[in-house]
Amino acid sequence: MSAMGLWCLLAEHPEHTVVLDDISTLFGQKGALQILLAALGGSPGEPRAVTYATKDERKSFEFTGGIVAISNVPLRRDPLADAVASRVALLEHEPSDEMLAVFMRHEALKGFEDIPPEECREVVEFVIAETRACDYRLDLRSMKKAWQDYRLDRHGKSQRPWRDLVRSSLKRLVEPGVPDPGSRGERVEWERAVALDLFRQFPADKRGRDEEWARLVGSSPHSLYRRKRELERAGRM
Repeated sequence: MSAMGLWCLLAEHPEHTVVLDDISTLFGQKGALQILLAALGGSPGEPRAVTYATKDERKSFEFTGGIVAISNVPLRRDPLADAVASRVALLEHEPSDEMLAVFMRHEALKGFEDIPPEECREVVEFVIAETRACDYRLDLRSMKKAWQDYRLDRHGKSQRPWRDLVRSSLKRLVEPGVPDPGSRGERVEWERAVALDLFRQFPADKRGRDEEWARLVGSSPHSLYRRKRELERAGRM
């Protein structure tokens, strides 16, 4: 979505709650952030003037609605993005492996296409066990891929047993020197090491520390300070 596309969307729904789902590139556009600043400014319930100006024309409307933005990429750190962040409630969702396992087992109870619930549960338990054996982070996509592999085997359309197909799909190539993003334990320990190093490099520069964390790790500063608390509890800081 372009900045003008965002302006048009909000202009078409000035009294609604608009959901921007998985369009993180929008938040890298200066024009789009300026539109969000205007739409999110002022007091709740009061109209906010949102203007879009070009060389040839100037358009404006009043926005009284709300905006929910969902993204897998954290909001970048610069003055304009910080201004947007100050106008919204930022919520970071990072479910644990235990939570994901419970959700996967719950989904198995519903069955999947022509697979009954008890067989779905068998596949889920295998995915969970294999993922943990590889020290990967659980991924809901692996569950549905495994169910499709199971169906191929069940209908005689696979030359290999479904367990072999699942094991194969779980294998990942890891670049030397870079932690495997699917390895939950290694990833967390690597993030702790990065956090420890950043607090040593930037002892009094929170902004510089947060920006470097976002560049290196690709997560919001909330996760940096969560790792800091973990290090403190372990007596490493």
